Amino acid sequence: MDEKYGFFKALKDLFKYSKENKNKYILGTIFMIIFVITSMFYTTMNSKLIANIMSLNLDKAIRLVVICALLRIFSITFCHNQYRRIVIKAGEEISATIQKKIYSKVLNLSMSSFENMKSGKIFTTIKAADSGMMSTISQLLQESAYVATSVVMLFVIYFIDWKIGLGVTAISAISLLLFKIQLDKSKKYLKSEFEYADNYSTLVNETTRGFKEIKALDLKEKCFNIFGNDIDNLKDTRITRRLLGKTVNTSKWTIRIIGDAIILLYIIEQLRISAMDIETAMMVITYMTNIVDDVFHRIIEHDFGISEFTANMRRVKSLLEDEELEKEKFGTKEYKNIKGNIELKNVTFAYSKDKILNDISFEIKAKKKNALVGLSGSGKSTIFKLLLKQYDNYDGQILIDGYDIRDFSEKSLRNAISVVNQEPMLFNMSIKENLLMVKPDATDEQIQQACKLASIHEFIETLPHKYDEILLENNNNISVGQKQRIAIARSILKDTPIILFDEVTSALDKESKKNIEETINEIAKVKTVVVIAHTLDSIDNFDNIVCLKNGVIVEEGSHNDLINEKGMYYNLLNI
Repeated sequence: MDEKYGFFKALKDLFKYSKENKNKYILGTIFMIIFVITSMFYTTMNSKLIANIMSLNLDKAIRLVVICALLRIFSITFCHNQYRRIVIKAGEEISATIQKKIYSKVLNLSMSSFENMKSGKIFTTIKAADSGMMSTISQLLQESAYVATSVVMLFVIYFIDWKIGLGVTAISAISLLLFKIQLDKSKKYLKSEFEYADNYSTLVNETTRGFKEIKALDLKEKCFNIFGNDIDNLKDTRITRRLLGKTVNTSKWTIRIIGDAIILLYIIEQLRISAMDIETAMMVITYMTNIVDDVFHRIIEHDFGISEFTANMRRVKSLLEDEELEKEKFGTKEYKNIKGNIELKNVTFAYSKDKILNDISFEIKAKKKNALVGLSGSGKSTIFKLLLKQYDNYDGQILIDGYDIRDFSEKSLRNAISVVNQEPMLFNMSIKENLLMVKPDATDEQIQQACKLASIHEFIETLPHKYDEILLENNNNISVGQKQRIAIARSILKDTPIILFDEVTSALDKESKKNIEETINEIAKVKTVVVIAHTLDSIDNFDNIVCLKNGVIVEEGSHNDLINEKGMYYNLLNI
C-alpha cells in the first residue's frame, strides 16, 4: 500500500466503502455551515455588545445580551444538535457497512489465502472499523474555532469577583451533574452493547476455528446473517445511547448560556455602579464566553484522532483491496439428485513444490463404506480438502456422479457433500440452534430423528435444558465424543448424499468409538461414506479401503483382499 497514505486518502476510501451514507454527511455539513454562520453572527453581535458596554449604552447592551443568548441557543441547541444527530446515525451506518464488507470478504476467501492470514488481522481489522473511528470524523467536521481556556482563567475570575467565579463554577457543576445523569442512564445501553459486541466477536472467533466446516456445510450465508444481525443490534443500541447524550447536552448548553447571560447582566450592573472598569469587564466576558471543559479534549482528539483514523482505514483498505487474497471459485452449474459416486482421475497436487498427491486414481461407489488409510503425510486429509474444494490448484479431475466438481455451483457442491472433522466446530448457541444452522426449516421431529441416528438423543435429553442447552464457546460443557455425535447429527440433518469422516474415532474412548462406528454403519445404508481411518480395526467391514503412501495409492480393496495380499495394509494392521 501507498506509504504516503494520509488522512484525505483515508477519508476518500471511507466514503468509497459506504457510498449510500455519503449524503447524510453532506446534510450534516450543511447544518454545520449554518452553525458556523450563526456563530459568526453571534460574534459580531457580541462585539457590538462589548462596544455598547464600553460606551455605557447600557439599555441597548441589555437587548444585545438577549439577542446573543438567543443566537447562541439557536446555533448550539438546533444547528449543532441536528448536525450531531445526522453524523451519529451516518457514522454507525458506515461502521456497520464496512464491518459487514470485511466479514463477507473473509468468508469468501480461498482456503490458501485464509491459512496464510494471521487470525489477529481479522479481529483487529473489524475492530478498526468500529464506531470510534467514525467519532473522529464527526469531530473533525465540527466547527473548530473554539478559543482555548484553562483552569487559571477561573482563578483569575475568582480574583476579580468571587460572585462571578461562583456563578461560573455553578454552571460547570450543573454541567457535570447532567453529564453524570447521562452516564447513569447510559449504563443499561452499554451493557447491551457489550453483549452484542461479545456475540459478534465470538462468532468471528468461531469462524476462524471452524472455517472448513462453515464452507463444507454451506453455512456462509447463515453465519453472515447472524453476524449482520448482531452488528445491526449493536448499531441501534449505540444510536439510542448516543442520542440520549445529545438530549442531556442540549440541557447543559441551555443552562450554560442562560447562566452566562445572567453573569453578563451582573457585570453590566457592576459597571453601572462603577464597581468594575471597562477593561476588566472585557477580560471577564472574554474568559466567560469560552468553553473551558472542551478545550484540551478537542486538541488531543484532533492530534491523535486523525492519526488513529488514518491507521484504521489503512488496515481496512489493506484487507478489502489486497489483490493477493484470492476469492474461492466455483462453477455455475446446478446439479440435483446426486447419488454419491466419486471418482478421482490422475489427480496431482502440491501445496508448494513437494507433491502431496501424485497421479492418483480411484473410484468410490454410491452408498458404500470407503476408507482412506496411511501414515501421516500420505495424502489422506488432502484428498478430503480437494473433495470439499478447499483447494482448486490440482491437476486431473475429481468427479461426482460423472460431473467435474469444478463445474458445480457453490450451493450444488455443498448440497452434495459434507464433513465431520476430528475436531468439529459447534457454535456458542443451543444444540437445537446449531442443528438448525444447516436446515433452518427442520422440525423438532427431524432434529430428534437425526440425533437418534447419531446416538446422541438420549444424552441431550439428560441435559437441564435438553435441546435448548447452550454450548460454551469452546464446547467445554460436553465431551469430545458428544461433540462429534452432535456434528454427525448436523451432517445427517443436512442430508447430503456424501458424508466425509475425518478420523472421528481416533481420540475417543471405547464406548464413544463404538457408538460412532455403529452410527457410520447406519448412515452408510443410505449415503456414501468416506472415512479417514486412524485405527484399522474399525474398518474391517468396509466395502473398499484405499491405502496411501507418500501421495501414491499402494493398494486398494476390501479388508479380506488386503489381508491376503499381506502388503501395506497387513503391515499397518500388525504394527
